[in-house]
Amino acid sequence: MNKNKDKEQTEDNKNNGVHWLLWWLIDDDELNQQVEQYDKLKITQSARGLSLLFLCFSALLTIIFILFLDLDSGSFVDIVVLLILGFFIYKGHKWAMISAMVVWTIEKAFGIYNSLITNSSEVSFTSVILPLIWWSTYMHFFYLAFKTERLRIKKVKKSKQKEKYIWICDFCGKKFDSEKEVTEHEKICQLKNKEDKIIFCVKCGIKNKITSNFCIKCGNKIIH
Repeated sequence: MNKNKDKEQTEDNKNNGVHWLLWWLIDDDELNQQVEQYDKLKITQSARGLSLLFLCFSALLTIIFILFLDLDSGSFVDIVVLLILGFFIYKGHKWAMISAMVVWTIEKAFGIYNSLITNSSEVSFTSVILPLIWWSTYMHFFYLAFKTERLRIKKVKKSKQKEKYIWICDFCGKKFDSEKEVTEHEKICQLKNKEDKIIFCVKCGIKNKITSNFCIKCGNKIIH
């Protein structure tokens, strides 16, 4: 119920044009597409790729400001930080995505604060509104990249867990996905193999006499 409500709210926000301002509202379809096509999306389509491109763009703007607008050369440190975070975001590191959100928030908050201190008599579009839009846009991709990575890792772990538990018939060596399936199969298999006087080794799969306690090939204990 809540998920459907959140989805409807997200769709309404898109229609109202405030989707980029409410950066934490991620559309489920958009998120699933990012996860399912994780290795197929181009750099201009994936949240990781767009995060990298936006950070590179900010780094380029900072270089231009240093060269032509007499910005403090200490800002080169900011450039290095942005590029490092962008690289690790593209590589799928969640810590880099979180760090980017923190750094970007602090940087924009500090910029707005300075603008308000300098122009305390008025709140202009360029001093407050534009930085907020800029901040929200970046945050959307950082957060989308983070949620994509978290969901992807969760699905990978779940897939590995399914592969880890494979049930094998003690008599014929056939594999099953659940204990219930293999138990039902073994009842039938046991009756059949008693007639044939054989049992399969669960380790190497070699036929053994039903009366054997150990496998004739690998020495593994026969489970009757």
